[in-house]
Amino acid sequence: MHPVAVMLLIFLGVLAVFFLLAALFIAVYIIYPRPRLNATQSILKDAAQGVLRPAALDALPWQSLRVASPNGYGIACSYAVHPHARGTVIFSHGIRQTRYIMAKYALLFYARGFNVLLYDMRFHGESGGRNTTYGYYEKKDLKSLVDWVVQKNGAGHVIGTMGQSLGAATVLQHLAIDDRVDFAIADCPYRDLRILLAEMHLGELYFPAFPTLVLSSCFAWVLARFRFGQVSPLHDIARVETPVLFIHGDADDFVPPAHSLEMYRAKPGVKDIYLAAGAGHALAYNADPARYAARIDAFLARLKL
Repeated sequence: MHPVAVMLLIFLGVLAVFFLLAALFIAVYIIYPRPRLNATQSILKDAAQGVLRPAALDALPWQSLRVASPNGYGIACSYAVHPHARGTVIFSHGIRQTRYIMAKYALLFYARGFNVLLYDMRFHGESGGRNTTYGYYEKKDLKSLVDWVVQKNGAGHVIGTMGQSLGAATVLQHLAIDDRVDFAIADCPYRDLRILLAEMHLGELYFPAFPTLVLSSCFAWVLARFRFGQVSPLHDIARVETPVLFIHGDADDFVPPAHSLEMYRAKPGVKDIYLAAGAGHALAYNADPARYAARIDAFLARLKL
């Protein structure tokens, strides 16, 4: 064989190994996100930014419980009952966080007369689960929490869901499989996992999107039994009639506001969108708590809840 052909084959072999290893690295990076915060770190993060008073959080009548996931593990929850409840809101947190990063929103809704249910998503906090699937399995966990709320409060009980980032994308995917939710709030959701990862490849991951994303998705199937293409809130929201309030920081450079804008346009029925001026990723509330609360109040008033 000609030496040039040999060198070419060696080069192609090395290139193939490089892309396979890069794809495996990305798959592991995506489905086993680290570092993950603990409960204290989540609380201190918002307390340090002045948007959460731990004493106010401690004052709520919390009950600790575990709800069985249909995926075979326990979901760690904190539930606070309002004495004159007008409904229950379930909160889904973002990646690498715990349920307590949603505490500021829980206090907001509790003050408005709602029971509040915080929970650790799979592979986070005190919940089980061997990996993160960006809503693919998480939406079934959320459905089991809605089951629990219905069993606890009855079929006519008003139920809302609210999520942030990963949690927001999970909330939207859940709406496509469960019509018992009366309203949902999605703060900085991504519209499609493949699109988000392709955008990340331009910055955080430092690998070309093709062919590493295709190969990474194959590794995700081997490691976690889901493919990146199976996670698309944009696809799901097109058939959701549940009222949704989309919230996004207009300075979000991790999940750009275009994600929420496209889903807002695609969603039929009752919807609203709030773009928080100058807010980065998951910081719309921190940027202007009063404005954030006012937009939620207006949304609930529109729904007569």
